[in-house]
Amino acid sequence: MRLINFVYSFVVKKFYGRFNGKLFPLVAIPGSYIALFYLLLKKKKNQVVILPTSALGDTLYILSFWENLYKLSNQADTQLVFYLSDRYKRIVETYNPPIDGIVYLKHLGMKHVLLLMLSACLYHSKSVEIARRRNIFGVIPRIHKRWLKKNSFIGTRNQLAHILNMPLDPISYHQLPQVNISAIKDFEYLRNKICVINPYSYSMSYSVSLYERICEKLKLLGYIVYTNVVGEQREINGSIPLRCGIEELYSIACEIPLVVSVRSGVVDFLIPSNTSMFVIYEKWKDVNSIKLDVEGDERPYSLMEWRPKGHVYEAYMEKENDDDKILDEFDKYLKKWNLDV
Repeated sequence: MRLINFVYSFVVKKFYGRFNGKLFPLVAIPGSYIALFYLLLKKKKNQVVILPTSALGDTLYILSFWENLYKLSNQADTQLVFYLSDRYKRIVETYNPPIDGIVYLKHLGMKHVLLLMLSACLYHSKSVEIARRRNIFGVIPRIHKRWLKKNSFIGTRNQLAHILNMPLDPISYHQLPQVNISAIKDFEYLRNKICVINPYSYSMSYSVSLYERICEKLKLLGYIVYTNVVGEQREINGSIPLRCGIEELYSIACEIPLVVSVRSGVVDFLIPSNTSMFVIYEKWKDVNSIKLDVEGDERPYSLMEWRPKGHVYEAYMEKENDDDKILDEFDKYLKKWNLDV
């Protein structure tokens, strides 16, 4: 059994690769049809099936429709089947009222990965179209790009609303309770002077040199700077490594004046903390991701869709080596909201 688990984990790591691996497209097409065949055999006529994702941000976007999903699950002629990764079970359980029909899958287990291949199959649209016609919906909007191109739906929640045929409002947020802070010494005493930098993302490139300059500026202003790190990630030079669980990170954000981050699912997760955030958009690693060059000031992954209560600013790296532009915007942001302590 251990050998089987080891081999399976190795295959998943190589072929799945968090949607960025070169081998994943080779198995995603047949895998999406296997998942579709399984669901068509299992699915009842009155069921609406929502497929899982693996990423925190994508999961939070679909959970933002919780109240409308709850209404759907309580319609007499409809049964909701909502597949979710068990990695996010603790977060999901904070949404109210509870929804019947939630099915938790072992994160990156065999069933989870197969359903992911249909939920995120960018490489063959036919399986996605067949699934949609039978009320089986992926939660990553860009897999529906051929359908969405016919319209002008800008913004992830806006796209999901049209995919699911649901209203945009109300927006549902997670309600994780705050926990005790143990990762930062003397946190209660120092919290008003702490800034957390979150420079790493699986889906977006990041400039370490830019965050080093931001860290230097923050320290000159009197901040104690921490870098949120996991695994083998290294803290930004001049900062202190912050290693903690996601619930503790959220609790820290609830109490500090500022978070500086690359655009990632972490910032979606931190929105209910109401902290101020300066968020930097660089280049997407996945060439199939939605481009940022849309009309006007609207951006497809803008945090403004969440209607944040904190002072959130989004800075866009228009070209390589654009650090000076971002730093100039950062200076103006700090001064505007009196964050240059």
